[in-house]
Amino acid sequence: GVFANKVLDEHAAAIAARADGVAMASEIGGVTFTPGTYRSTTINLAAGTVTLDGQNQSNPVFLFQAGSTLTTAASTSVILTNGAKAEN
Repeated sequence: GVFANKVLDEHAAAIAARADGVAMASEIGGVTFTPGTYRSTTINLAAGTVTLDGQNQSNPVFLFQAGSTLTTAASTSVILTNGAKAEN
């Protein structure tokens, strides 16, 4: 619907504005990320935990861009630390 398209458009604009994206490995289990933009052809969180470390910034933003697929398993989790927020 209209809302979904708006969200997708805003997300695409946010990623496009951050040309400094970091290439990353496809498997991200056990990895800690700091605020930034991360890109991979596929993103796989098959097991384990991913940590988003906000580094005590007032509004840390984490953007993940998968070229084709983002896969997670039911047993995986994302830990938010040092000011990282789910809404960002």
